[in-house]
Amino acid sequence: MPKTEIELDRKLKLFIDIFRALAGENRDDVSKETLILELVNTGKYTEQEALVYIKQLSSMVSYSKEKLVCMQ
Repeated sequence: MPKTEIELDRKLKLFIDIFRALAGENRDDVSKETLILELVNTGKYTEQEALVYIKQLSSMVSYSKEKLVCMQ
């Protein structure tokens, strides 16, 4: 796997880990601002990168919800 792909995988894993930690066991809502702040504070993301990851997550969740509705 090329170095850039490995780095993206690590950043995605970090994103997911932070999101899960903020949501907690109860899977509470996480504000976009809080998530951005936490991601930027790791030193691994710029604010722009954090927004890109959030946008990608949002589109994946929307796709999953649509797919679930179609399956019912």
